[in-house]
Amino acid sequence: MDIATWLQIRAEAIVRRGRDVRQYTATSVAAATQRAHGVADGFVDISRATIAGAVRAVDAALPADRDGVLREVVEGIGDGLAITALAAELALHEGGGSVARYAREDLDRLAEAFRSVSHRFVDGVVAGAVRVGGRTAGDVKALRDHALVTLQRVEPSFAAAIGAAGRDPLELGRQALGAGVAAAHGAAGALFTAVGRKLEGLGVTLDPPRGPTG
Repeated sequence: MDIATWLQIRAEAIVRRGRDVRQYTATSVAAATQRAHGVADGFVDISRATIAGAVRAVDAALPADRDGVLREVVEGIGDGLAITALAAELALHEGGGSVARYAREDLDRLAEAFRSVSHRFVDGVVAGAVRVGGRTAGDVKALRDHALVTLQRVEPSFAAAIGAAGRDPLELGRQALGAGVAAAHGAAGALFTAVGRKLEGLGVTLDPPRGPTG
C-alpha cells in the first residue's frame, strides 16, 4: 500500500473513532514522513492525503461539530510535521559536527521538503478537502483560515530544521576533526535513517492503519 493511501485510510479511521483526533493525526503524519521520498509531492502530498481521508469520514459520519473535527485534523497535520522537523533538527545537531556524516543531496532534499510545505501547506490542505467535494465556499474559507493559523504556529519548527540542514557539512567536518572526532563521509540515505530513528525515539512508528475502534 502506498503511503498516501495509507494516510487516507488512517485519517478516516481516526475521525470515525472520534477520540484524540489531533493526537492520532499528528502521530500518523509524523510516521508517514519517514516515507516522504516515496510520495510525489513530499510533505505537501502527505497533508493533502490526510485531510482528504478526514473529509470523507466527516461527510460519511456527519458528526455534530464537523468543522471542529476538521480543525483538529489540520492542527494534527501541523503537529506531525513539526515533530518531524524536531526529529530532523535533533539528528543534525547530535554530536556537534554530525551533519558532516550526511550527503549534501540529502540535506538539500530535507531542507527543500520543509521549504515547500512552508510555502504550500495551506493550499495543500485546501486542495485535499476540495478534491473530495461537497465543500461550500464558506467551508473552504474556514479551512483555509485555520490552516494559515496552524502554519504560523508550526513554521518556526520548519525554519529551525531548514537552518540545521543548511549548515556546511565540510566546515563542520573540519570542526569535528579539530576536536578529535572522526568525521565520516556523507552517505546517501543516512540522514533519513537518522531522522527515522529520532522519530521512533519520540514514540512515532509507522503502524498499520486500524479500524474505528483501533
